[in-house]
Amino acid sequence: MNINNCYCVIMAGGSGTRFWPVSRASKPKQFIDIADTGKTFLRQTYERFLQVVPQENILVVTAQKYAELVKEQIPELDSRNLLLEPYSRNTAPCIAYATYKLLQRDPEARAVVTPADHAIDNEELFAETIRKAFGYIAENDVLMTLGVVPTRPDTNYGYVQAIGGKEAYKSDEPMQVKTFTEKPDKDMATLFISTGEFFWNAGIFLWKASTIKSEMERHLPEVTGLFNGWEMALGSKIEGEFIARAFTDCPNISVDYGVMEKTDRAWIYPVKFGWSDIGTWESLYNYMAAIRDKNGNEVKEWYALAAYLQSFGKDGVPATYAMPDGRKDVSHSLNPIELLKNINAITLVILLVILIVVAVVVLIQIGALKVDGGILTQGLVIALYNYMSQILVELVKMANLIISMTKAAACAGRIADRGGPVHPGDDDPDGADGGRVRCL
Repeated sequence: MNINNCYCVIMAGGSGTRFWPVSRASKPKQFIDIADTGKTFLRQTYERFLQVVPQENILVVTAQKYAELVKEQIPELDSRNLLLEPYSRNTAPCIAYATYKLLQRDPEARAVVTPADHAIDNEELFAETIRKAFGYIAENDVLMTLGVVPTRPDTNYGYVQAIGGKEAYKSDEPMQVKTFTEKPDKDMATLFISTGEFFWNAGIFLWKASTIKSEMERHLPEVTGLFNGWEMALGSKIEGEFIARAFTDCPNISVDYGVMEKTDRAWIYPVKFGWSDIGTWESLYNYMAAIRDKNGNEVKEWYALAAYLQSFGKDGVPATYAMPDGRKDVSHSLNPIELLKNINAITLVILLVILIVVAVVVLIQIGALKVDGGILTQGLVIALYNYMSQILVELVKMANLIISMTKAAACAGRIADRGGPVHPGDDDPDGADGGRVRCL
């Protein structure tokens, strides 16, 4: 296989809002070392694909406002390989932009398209899998997605049904796709897993650039129609202007919904390496817990807090955890400052200011505040005093809540280090699992 025709497109334009407050619009999760590996998600993804394709064949597509972050984290990236989106329009327009750039550069281009925020265990096996998939698409005009055998009925992932019967999950060979289902509910996800025909959709795609272009022209002409006939603008001085105009008219649509669910060329490649789409605090905790179990390392307690907050309220009560060693009492000590280090104080100040401003506006609107000749009346002073008193009460409540949550985090972190979660409602508090402890 000629690797000079193999390219990697890294999609790094997401906002990462589900990881707030650590991930922000100004610096979303792909640019942060959330998993505590010493490298950001973007840097890890870049280095991962250096094992598969030449360095000069790696492209990064991101939002214009993140251009400097990409340059900072991948300083060796060729400027022509940094594609900037003026607006967020989901994955289909992103992939269309990259595809037309690749075809202009190399009509024989084959590409692997990947998000920037996935966690991979066993990177050597990952690289071997990508090479094999590249070999398959070189001989077949298919749109390949990587499929992960599900280990739990996770409702945060999309599911792909393969044509292969109940033994499909055991296959090591590519199979044609039967159906796509985006984020089913838990009962449906449980049913999917029981059939043996379903895989998690890893969201990592491989195809010839010419094949995906053809299928997008067939199923998403409203996107490709904005590029066809304007290829000469790409790589020229007017590329930015052209892309701004094209993205203004592009629909906000994913490649899964716009193409993969409709095409008859969708295939799935079952993979055996460990994979996680770090899309929520819960998925991050599951990933960190797996790493801990494998390497014997402790999970940071704020990851335990994240899992605790995710589970709180689902069953009306906090999560409970097994203690295999039989202990029922654990230390609840954790300095709340450790939590606050991970919640930017600027955010809290901004929220407080916003609350005050909103309160003043509301009080003015209802007539509680009056301004005479630029001097606030006594009613204003009294109203502000009352409102600030209420804020003080709420801040005290918030402080107590933070302390309670950090105690819960300590509990969850230490207990989870000894065993997995136990669902509330188990009626064996003193059985083989060694009892349950409620993290309060």
